[in-house]
Amino acid sequence: MRWIKRLVVGTLSVILVLVALALIVPFLIPTSTYKDQIETRVKAATGRDFKIGGELKFSILPNLELSARDVSFSNRPGAAQKDMVKLKGLDLKLKLGPLLSGRFEIEALDLIEPELVLEVDKDGKANWQFDTSVGTPGTRPPAPAKSAETAAPTKKPAAGPSDILATLQVETLRIQRGKVIYADVRSGARYEIAKVNVVISLPGGRSGPFRFAGDTEYKGKSVAFKSELKALGDLTSGKSSPLTFDLGFDLAKVSLAGTLNPSPEPNFSGALKVDIPSLKDLLAWLDKPMPQAGALGPIALTANVAGSQGGVTLSEIDTKLFGGAANGRIAVTTPGGKTTVAANVTLKGLDGHAFLVAVGATDRIAGTLNATANLTGTGSDAKAIQSSLNGTSSFQFANGALRGYNLAGLFRAIGDIKNPLQIIQQVKAAVESLNKFDPNQKTDFSELSASFRATNGVFATSDLRMAAPLVRVEGKGTISLPASALDMYLSVKAVPTLQGQGADFAKLGIPIPLRVHGPFSNVSWGLDEKGLGDEIRKKAPDLIKEQILQKPGDLLKKPGDILKKPSGILDQFRR
Repeated sequence: MRWIKRLVVGTLSVILVLVALALIVPFLIPTSTYKDQIETRVKAATGRDFKIGGELKFSILPNLELSARDVSFSNRPGAAQKDMVKLKGLDLKLKLGPLLSGRFEIEALDLIEPELVLEVDKDGKANWQFDTSVGTPGTRPPAPAKSAETAAPTKKPAAGPSDILATLQVETLRIQRGKVIYADVRSGARYEIAKVNVVISLPGGRSGPFRFAGDTEYKGKSVAFKSELKALGDLTSGKSSPLTFDLGFDLAKVSLAGTLNPSPEPNFSGALKVDIPSLKDLLAWLDKPMPQAGALGPIALTANVAGSQGGVTLSEIDTKLFGGAANGRIAVTTPGGKTTVAANVTLKGLDGHAFLVAVGATDRIAGTLNATANLTGTGSDAKAIQSSLNGTSSFQFANGALRGYNLAGLFRAIGDIKNPLQIIQQVKAAVESLNKFDPNQKTDFSELSASFRATNGVFATSDLRMAAPLVRVEGKGTISLPASALDMYLSVKAVPTLQGQGADFAKLGIPIPLRVHGPFSNVSWGLDEKGLGDEIRKKAPDLIKEQILQKPGDLLKKPGDILKKPSGILDQFRR
């Protein structure tokens, strides 16, 4: 996430400034004027106030030591917080011997209870970006101009970060009980991490590894982390370097191992491993509760990852979830300030009911799920991405059930046919029963499948099929994610072997045309009466053959008349 990258960059920037100050300040000014001169020179260099409100101690033997209490470094003008950095204390121990030969070897640097505030203003400018051209007016009046003969030799430019790294070694840099706050005025985002304890080391100088490890408390849990960059010097000189990172606590473990490349733009490629015992518990801890995620079970993910400022791609994904596996590739990029998600994934052997419940789709379909999706969407938020999805997808549920509905019972509800004029009304009344969801009812099936083409978040199919022991279903229609609604036309047909009530209608082989439509949360079942009339008309000869008119005197003296009178029964069937 972008805020994490900014938090890391901002934190490291401030640490480097503090290290540089701790190294340089003791050699610039007399001991008797340390406080005032340090504060003045820091402001001249950064344009911001630097205060040492407490005791300041300095000693040279046996090692060079500097100790300061109640230290603060002001924020940029107009920032929400007065200070960008506050420290209860700073203790530096620098080896004197290596210093005499031009090498900086820090034995220990302790930052005690530091509080770091990282802010991005409404214009996108970060408070860790220093305007070094701003000095302190009046602190150093310009010297009179000198002639060419008397002009002093040109001074060498101050050492840059890479020059300092070339001669710097750090045995231990400790951050004790720190606090980090990140805020972005543009989005309103605000994150706070407290009780941060970090140990940083650069034991081999520029040619050695850069290591940091520690723990922090976030939302009541202790989170441990560690990382190692094999060769910091290679990175600063434009070469790649191996990088590892591990983060873990009781709700999740994340491991990353790969290579960090500084050019042509900073990028990373490597292997990712994630273990989540319970997604439900993790989301609840992050204040994004999803009760239905309890059906998910443990998640184990491995993938190759490639990331840069332009986005992140996960490839060769292998994830164990819902009792099955997910494989494929997912890319997230940010062209033009918007987010584009491109996914090409395959699901195999998942618990379909648990999956649909977890993603908030429906709890009314169960079975073993196999599915594919090759979709792309772009937008400024999740809803916009969902509404722009284009591509293809398919699913197949095996050995499952449609919960709450008994489609075989639909035919039994029709009952025996005594009066052809009443067929449509009998079927209509039976279909109405489907609008009363009954958790005790279900339609078992051996297969439920469909393929879709998505256009701007609307998924269209023409090959939906369900095979059940007593019924067969075919369908077509659309599922709209932007509208959170569906509109499907189904043809439900009973097998001829259906026994008991409804057997008369089943034997005729007349399919019942249904329209299933409405919002996901309140789907409505209805009968296509004209469609049913058309189907009955096709079967009129069979109605007579099967002697559906048990009492000819009730309607017609001669059953054959049902085919002869244009204003008769068939017109009624057509409605």
